[in-house]
Amino acid sequence: MRRIDLDLHDEPEPLRTRMKLGNAHWAEFLPEKYAGLVESGELLETLRAAAKLTQLEYRTLLLGGCCPEEAEAEALKLFILLPEEFEVARRRRGVKKRA
Repeated sequence: MRRIDLDLHDEPEPLRTRMKLGNAHWAEFLPEKYAGLVESGELLETLRAAAKLTQLEYRTLLLGGCCPEEAEAEALKLFILLPEEFEVARRRRGVKKRA
């Protein structure tokens, strides 16, 4: 599915940046999830929730002693930069489906 351009001008930073990152990442690496969210009309709400959870996790990691770069990377992995869907990974590796 092609990525949808979202109007995020009303979203505060850093939520806007994280929502844009999630939108691009999910469209490319999680196409089934992305298509389902678009179809249900829940894409924007879900991206916003993921961005807010990322921000909370980032702050928690900072309070726990992580440096900002490590905290950001770890928080993004949990809610925004999710692992790619199995079939996407198979296609990237050139693995064919079993008959």
